[in-house]
This record gives sequence, structure tokens and C-alpha cells, in this order.
Amino acid sequence: MKPQINTFEDVAASNDVSLIIKPDVIIGQQMLAAKSGALKTLADQARRYPADLLLKDQATTDIQLGTGRYAYAWIQSYCKFFIARQLKKDGNICRFQMSDPLPFQAAFFSIVLQKDSKYNSAFNDALMLLWESGQLPFWVKNDVPPARKCFAQSNPRRNLSRQVPIQLKDLMSAFFILGIGLGLSTLAFLSEKINHFKTRRSAVISC
Repeated sequence: MKPQINTFEDVAASNDVSLIIKPDVIIGQQMLAAKSGALKTLADQARRYPADLLLKDQATTDIQLGTGRYAYAWIQSYCKFFIARQLKKDGNICRFQMSDPLPFQAAFFSIVLQKDSKYNSAFNDALMLLWESGQLPFWVKNDVPPARKCFAQSNPRRNLSRQVPIQLKDLMSAFFILGIGLGLSTLAFLSEKINHFKTRRSAVISC
């Protein structure tokens, strides 16, 4: 089994997988502007092979990704749709997977209208209503073909047999803290009692 690719460092260290960069979007621009680290390595590689790794056409990107020799950093809805479509194309075999969320700022999309247009407020209200009601995420979720086997999370119950049982030494720190607390509380109680008896004795002698 080849090691799982989950970060940019994994892609940079791989000899079999290269990263496709879309240079006309903010994610691609951040990669190409990197000055160090794995992103700099991947950006330099893309500059050396622009015909294969610097792609603006999404159809060409899909074809390249279908070969299994490339990774691609893009929005989650696209990644899920691509994996589901490939699952159906490959005969119910999961050849692709998604990584964990990448360290980029959240992107946004805009609709360009003429300044002071009478439609601005209508679009603002409609889009806000769709987003707050959850319609937009719902439509995106239902637009993606079902591919649960490719996105199945590991069941923690299956790993219980591989976990080491809790031993007494694992609880030593808790008992140690408990002992310190009981000792301090006992010391405080005895100090209060001694102080109480001294004060009472002084009062009796003065009388």
C-alpha cells in the first residue's frame, strides 16, 4: 500500500503524484506566491511543467485527475462530486479520496450587478434568505451523487480490541492530585481547630 497523501508535504515528497494548480483563483495564486516550504516546492514543479500542472480549463483538469497521478486543491463540493462521479465510472471502486481541510481562508462567490441597481436589495435579501434557511448547502449536498463508501469514516468501536486497557498507573496522577487536595484540606481543618481552641482558651483566661 502506498502511503496516504493528506497534506501538501505528502504531495511534495511523493514521486508518483503531482499537484495541479489553478493559477486564476486565489488558492492557486497563494501557492504560486509561496516563498518557502512544500508550497514553494510544488509551485516550482508546476512552473517547470506548466502544460500538465498549470491548468485553467476545468475539463482538462478533470481528465488529468482521472489518471490518478495528480492531486488538486479545490472546494469540497467539487471534490466530493468528482469522487462520486469517478466511483460510478470505475465500476463502484473508490480510487480517489479527499484530504483533511487545507490551511486556506474560506473563499466566497459574488454576483456582479450595476452600482445602485434596483435589483441589489432583492438579490441581497434572496441570497441571505437562501443561505440562512440552509437551502444552498442542501442543494449542493443533494446534487452530489451518493458515494458513501468513499467517504466512510472509520468506526471507533472496531478499534476497541486494539486499544490497551486502562491500568492503575494511568490513574496515578489523578490519585496523586486527590491525595494532595485531601492533605491540604485536612491541614486547613486542623489549623482552624487549633486556632479556635486557642481563641476560646484566651477568652476563658481573660474572664
